Order: sequence, then structure tokens, then C-alpha cells
Amino acid sequence: MPHTTSAPTDPLPQEQCAAAYPELLAERLLDGGRLTDHECLELLRTPDDATFRLVAAASRLRRQHFGATVKVNYLVSLKTGLCPEDCTYCSQRLGTGAEILKYTWLKPEEAVAQASHGIAAGARRVCLVASGTGPTDRDVDRVGSIVTRLKSDHPDVEVCACLGLLKEGQAERLGSCGVDATTTISTPPARTTRRSAAPTATTTGWRPSAAPSTPASPPARG
Repeated sequence: MPHTTSAPTDPLPQEQCAAAYPELLAERLLDGGRLTDHECLELLRTPDDATFRLVAAASRLRRQHFGATVKVNYLVSLKTGLCPEDCTYCSQRLGTGAEILKYTWLKPEEAVAQASHGIAAGARRVCLVASGTGPTDRDVDRVGSIVTRLKSDHPDVEVCACLGLLKEGQAERLGSCGVDATTTISTPPARTTRRSAAPTATTTGWRPSAAPSTPASPPARG
């Protein structure tokens, strides 16, 4: 439904918290305005108790531009359980009592077949995830071969690789194989202790030239 009220197009004073006025910011954007750098930073600092107001305001923009359509992502777990880390937020952690499947790497043909089921059901992005601290170079080659086969069968599908902590150069190698984005789960410096804190996520995407950019998207693995 189109908006009916008019909002000020001028930036909010810096002494005012932009996160406290998400409705005004949404109105400005719907009227063709823009947010200032300060306002964008303030939105990123939205306190937990204001999150639902922010989501509601953002939903107005989504409905205006995309209606009720959604984008379907399909997750393929290449390796489940058997993780050496003991992150308390994760059901796949070391010593977990969760009733989950535990298996080592899927064969490339199995992974491609699983991904193809999701694509046939309407998925536009496939997220390839693996438990563990991070991939070895051999693991990167393994995932690269899966992506090469998958892109050969489905050239238009987007592929995200969520493999844990990547070493220098591994993201670029994945990008050269056709991976469109990687999500790295990282914990604070004390992550090597028996109990790790909640993770943060960094997502790196590639444009057709394979030059890195940083679109924001949530991680696909816990």
C-alpha cells in the first residue's frame, strides 16, 4: 500500500538518534530522499528494544519495491557435526548432546544432486556450509570442484560458501571457481578456549570481475 503522509526531507539533527525515528527515515526514502552517513551509522547502532520498529519501517520499503515476493535460498550441509570447537551457541559443537546428523564431506556428485533439488523447487541461491573451524586448502579445492559442477549445470544460480574462518587467499580462490559470496563466522580473540562467545559475521561478495565488495547478509551457518 502506498504511503500517504509526507516526511521532512532534511537530515535529522545529529544530536537526535536516527534509530529512534525509523518511520521518518522510511518516509523520506519513499519520497525519493536519501539517508546521511550519520543516519546509516545510527541505524546500525539500533538498540535491541527498538529492533521491531526498525524492521517494521524497513518492511514498508520492501513492500514498496518488491511486494510480497521472497527470494528462496537453499542450504546444503557439506559436512555436519565433528567440529573441534566448543562454541556454546552451536548445536554442532564439540561434545554436543543435540540429536544431529554427523558425517564428513559429501561427495561432489552428492552435493550437486542435493543442490539441484533446491534449485528445481525455486531456489535462486545455494548456500554450501560445512562445520569446523575453517577449511584447509584441500577443502577449498573440494568446494571449488562442487561449485564448478553446480555452475555448469545451473549457470544462473548464486552460490554462497559458509566454511568458517578463511585463510588469506582462500576467498579469492573460491571466487575464481564461481562462488558469489562467502560468509565467515568469527569469534572474539578467546575463541580458542573451550567455550566461545557468540559469533560475528562478515560477508564478502564478488562482482562479475571477481573484485571483492561487502554486501550485508546474514550467515547461513551457526
